[in-house]
Amino acid sequence: MDGESFLIVRRFAERPKEGRPAFFTSALPDYHLLRPNVAAIPLRLRTSPAEGIANGKQSTMYEHLGHNGTTANLSQGVRQYLAALTSANPDEDEELSRSVWYHALAILYTPLYLSEHVSAVRTNWPRIPLPATLAALQHSTQLGMTAGQLLDMDSAALGITTGKLRKEFTLLGRVSGPQKGLSLAITAGWGHSQKEKDIVMPGRGIEKRRDFTADEQNAIAEGAKELGVEPEDVTALWGSQTIDIYLNNETFWSNVPEAVWEYAIGGYQVLKKWLSYRERQVLGRDISKDEAREFTHIVRRIAALLLLEPELEKSYSAVKANCHPWS
Repeated sequence: MDGESFLIVRRFAERPKEGRPAFFTSALPDYHLLRPNVAAIPLRLRTSPAEGIANGKQSTMYEHLGHNGTTANLSQGVRQYLAALTSANPDEDEELSRSVWYHALAILYTPLYLSEHVSAVRTNWPRIPLPATLAALQHSTQLGMTAGQLLDMDSAALGITTGKLRKEFTLLGRVSGPQKGLSLAITAGWGHSQKEKDIVMPGRGIEKRRDFTADEQNAIAEGAKELGVEPEDVTALWGSQTIDIYLNNETFWSNVPEAVWEYAIGGYQVLKKWLSYRERQVLGRDISKDEAREFTHIVRRIAALLLLEPELEKSYSAVKANCHPWS
């Protein structure tokens, strides 16, 4: 699926603290990327060579190589919905064909929607309301694209993980410890392997909860001003306290806001799950500087997703108030 993106959706949630029931990636996903019973939905489908179809031949795994045609991965009902909003052909207009999937991602990351449809999310495929106007669809699509960019670790997030960082992110998740001999061995007990079952179990690790320092509060205040909100609005989303997450007895990632640390997707606490597989006893080595930096980036991506939630809720409320009749 070269160059394609996937929306990963949990078919049903089995845990009370499921978190967000969907994920987004440009990498080929595994069945257990989230908890079991997931569906990986490509936003576009690669077409097969016409000759094979005409002869009734089943295409092979690599038959698409060198054949760049794609078509919209949309049902007939959604095609009719888009036709009511615009005259463009979703098979030819990739932006249009992807819009519904990005809209769905935006909805699935909206806390208000998840709280209102908790039973549907936990038992089967939840219904996604479709906007009644093209403008509302485009707005929700843009929010979904932002969320997708933050979720996809292969996509750069300008101002968050690359370029000049926004002020509120500058002090998040930084590797800290002794100036000399900084160890990147994760030995704090975040995970252990059960060889006989070939599985990794999470551990308690070492975390130290504390108040934000004056410098951290100032960074939040400066970032809030740039966003046009109050510092209290940021801490309402991130949590009133922050946590230092230890790799070992001396080295730690400083300032991981409590809501970022507790953030769950598809039944997994994201950061704790990442740590469990990189415990030295499991990984067989110390993590690299790039891997330590990846943890920092995940902290900042999740923090940005949390800051997106007010806009997501505003958009969802507008869609709910004026949605396409059969959705």
